[in-house]
Amino acid sequence: MNTLKKALLERGLSQSKASRLADIPQSNFNQICNGKQQPCPAWRCRLSKILEIPEDELFPEYTKKEVE
Repeated sequence: MNTLKKALLERGLSQSKASRLADIPQSNFNQICNGKQQPCPAWRCRLSKILEIPEDELFPEYTKKEVE
């Protein structure tokens, strides 16, 4: 289970309600949850706000890697 699906489950939010709260079309939201579409930066930001999770924790795959 990916981080987004886990966060929705923990908060008792359906994909439908979360997509409305984040103003993301439900079909796109479903594809994001299933890993078939990448969320744009604005969507990632809105989702992190409604779920109250830092964006880098919710979408760690988009976190910039530090140069070693």
